[in-house]
Amino acid sequence: MNEKYIEKSKEGILQENDIAIIEDFSSMKDNILNWYNFNQNAEILEINTELGGITRLLTKKAKKVVAICENETLLEQLQKKYKKADNLQICIGDTVQEGKRFDYIIFYNLKDIELVKKYIPNYDEINTYLKKTGKLIVI
Repeated sequence: MNEKYIEKSKEGILQENDIAIIEDFSSMKDNILNWYNFNQNAEILEINTELGGITRLLTKKAKKVVAICENETLLEQLQKKYKKADNLQICIGDTVQEGKRFDYIIFYNLKDIELVKKYIPNYDEINTYLKKTGKLIVI
């Protein structure tokens, strides 16, 4: 993804034509996980959703998706982009409900462990967010 669009999104200054470009890029990202056979009744936690590049695919393949983004600006952009996705909950940072367990946790585009810890403060206990047969997917 072009870094200038990511920065514009974080600054909240995307224009209509910028959003169209981002959607074009993100639809290509479906290929990242399109091959994976998710359980249709699955609940997925997507960590670091960025601009929602794989979120669309996840909402098509799962019963429920909780997507964690970095800030209020990204939250607003994602809410606009996915306003029709009734199986999607978008959160900021570490706002995942305590005790909630997921079938899949997907770490998307995490560049360092500190960013992971920002989203999941008790990262060392990541398994507490997974169901007994849950899977962790790192992209």
